[in-house]
Amino acid sequence: MEVRQTLTAVEQLPRINPRSHSTGWAMSSASGLNAVLETAALMHASGQLDAARTVLEEAIATEPETAGMPLVWLALLDLYQQSGNQVAFERYGMEYAVRFEQSPPVWVPRVSLGVGARSPGAEHSPKVEVTSARIQLEGKITAAVKTLTVPLLHILDAPEKEAYQVDLSRAQLIDEEGARHLAQVLAKVRRLQLNIVLEPWPKALLDETKARAVEAPDREGEGYWQLWLELLQWQKDETLFEACALDFALRFELSPPAWEPARGRTLQQPVTTKPAKVELVAVPEEAPLPPNMIVWRGVLQGAHAPQLAALKERLPLYDELVIDMHDVSRVDFSYGGALANLVVRAETARKRVVFIRTSPMVLTLLLLVGIPPRVFSRRKK
Repeated sequence: MEVRQTLTAVEQLPRINPRSHSTGWAMSSASGLNAVLETAALMHASGQLDAARTVLEEAIATEPETAGMPLVWLALLDLYQQSGNQVAFERYGMEYAVRFEQSPPVWVPRVSLGVGARSPGAEHSPKVEVTSARIQLEGKITAAVKTLTVPLLHILDAPEKEAYQVDLSRAQLIDEEGARHLAQVLAKVRRLQLNIVLEPWPKALLDETKARAVEAPDREGEGYWQLWLELLQWQKDETLFEACALDFALRFELSPPAWEPARGRTLQQPVTTKPAKVELVAVPEEAPLPPNMIVWRGVLQGAHAPQLAALKERLPLYDELVIDMHDVSRVDFSYGGALANLVVRAETARKRVVFIRTSPMVLTLLLLVGIPPRVFSRRKK
């Protein structure tokens, strides 16, 4: 789930203003969070995921002011994703997009960070040599002529040390189903995170796809939109991608694809039609962690947890410590309280603790125990 969306939601939280609502929910004077969020956060912290979900669902259905808070929706979507309820996730995600005019979170199962992430001080992965190949797709992209993409599909079984240059400059877009098929194949290849580049950049194909997507009548041209969004992933244009993803969600009432740009290794020299030797730079996951970064995973419990002890030891060593929370599924109340004390201690010593990629439910609990919104970063550093 996007940290950017979550932090925007936090910024839109109402200021502390205790007062009663007709349904009995009240604003908390302690955290500035709506009491619905506080209750759900405490339930989640104690492992009561179903109860937390019910509280949020009922509040959205019966409490207009609560339903107007983006973080309430993001927290509920987080719970659906944790429980594997994709149907409810998609339905509430669409309602979120319409209500707040923001691109909704996408259905991305939580996975752990690569085991290749190493501890500070580890040496960089050495460069390796790989065999490269050039694939040129030349012809018409139609629903009937899917053989055009067969060479791309062979990459799905490619050895990890194979590098590819894919040339789409001579591919001609004919119909929507062809565009949809090409988008699906490119997405499969991109998610391999191998050393694959689109070179030369298929500007003509992108321009044609964009034109057909924009000119299509309302609720039509979904295939063109899918290919447009996929090419933006390869182009790594996140700003335009997010704007187009929101338009896609509103136009077709579907969740857009996740922002997962091609992160393949970088070719250090052009690839020719003949097999060549090229240098390969390690992917980001294989690089050592920065010395001031900590990665936490799983369920964090107890005021005397080893993760807290490790954080306490490292605080004096750096002006800023970054904690990646992407793989943290739950934080209990005692752990959160102890963590809040460490954050206060760090700020008193003019140190800074920054949390990145924090899920909405964990974020809500940490706000509840007193950790200020300013320490949560919008994106990975």
